[in-house]
Amino acid sequence: MVALTAYAVCSFDEPAEGQKRVAPTEFRLFHSGVNHTAKGDFVFDDVAAHSVMAAYAARNQQVPLMGDYEHQSLATPPMKALASATQFVPAIRSDAQGGPELWATQVQWTDDARKELESGQYRMYSPAFIPDKDGRIAALINFALTNLPASYEIEPLVAAGLTTPEKDTDMDEKELKALKDKVEELGARCEKMNALCLKRLGKSFDDWAKEESDEHKTLSERDEERQERERVKPQLTALTAFQGKVIELTGKTDPAEALGAVALAVTQGQELVALKQKIAEADAKALETEFTTLLDGAVAAGKISPAGGLASKENIVKLKASVGTAQALSFLKGAIPAEPIVQLRAPTEPKPDVALTPQEAQVAAAVGLPLANLQKFKESQRAGG
Repeated sequence: MVALTAYAVCSFDEPAEGQKRVAPTEFRLFHSGVNHTAKGDFVFDDVAAHSVMAAYAARNQQVPLMGDYEHQSLATPPMKALASATQFVPAIRSDAQGGPELWATQVQWTDDARKELESGQYRMYSPAFIPDKDGRIAALINFALTNLPASYEIEPLVAAGLTTPEKDTDMDEKELKALKDKVEELGARCEKMNALCLKRLGKSFDDWAKEESDEHKTLSERDEERQERERVKPQLTALTAFQGKVIELTGKTDPAEALGAVALAVTQGQELVALKQKIAEADAKALETEFTTLLDGAVAAGKISPAGGLASKENIVKLKASVGTAQALSFLKGAIPAEPIVQLRAPTEPKPDVALTPQEAQVAAAVGLPLANLQKFKESQRAGG
């Protein structure tokens, strides 16, 4: 599996007749599903979308995404690379079937790139990305303007890879072998000279080059470099430890895969919290229904007084507001007598002289005595004088 891959999509839209070409501020980098490239086929799906955006969030804290020309910023050996776009923001959008697509949005072109696009000097673009071992797009690096696409299909187009492009040559095998032999001979000579220098002078060519470079640095510059290294050392240590912990927890060996797994776990965790909240709301609603049904039924059956006593509907409702539905329901179940209370059997003929006082009802509830039994006992005492 290649470490880096360049993939060219179709050219920017051509203007209609009589209209001026305008550099776009957004365009699609990858369509949903399999993207065919000169380096192979790569998948962009929901997992890839999570991974790419998680990697972007981690990187963009310090380094924004930029555009270049012909993937020069990824050349080996490194070379001077001009920017075509000073920055852009990747975004996930849905296609007509609801599949994820990766778009470059809020593209800020350089003045030269804008002129080259609008004059037609550049018409193609090619994103560079990191795939995982399964061929899924895991992280976005940048995109490049290019005019050298190679295509498997009419759309999308496929651009040159990130390695040095192959060039046509008229050399025959003899000339090529002679050139290789010459390179090897020069390399062997350099190694011998380096070894001789190290033996006689105690320093190799690399040592001399390093000392020559260090001589041009002032004491202040070297001190600033040392302070900068010390300043970022704790951050690098913490970042390394954090990355190791994430990789350990996710069981992934690749950092991009680990970030994708973390992003997926966060989404699933949010869905679990929402589900638990719905269950809690349903339980609370069922508890409220049970409380209301039991209380209203007890009042209708004459087992709970609407108002006036400790175990009246009025006080039980106040109790629920104070301690919650669950505790109020527990109290209500213990307070409902087996038989209707006397004073409710004939509301039109109240017997204030034998009605239970709040204190009597409280004592009866405390000792587990049904209110109906206490009421009958009090009536019999009144009847007997």
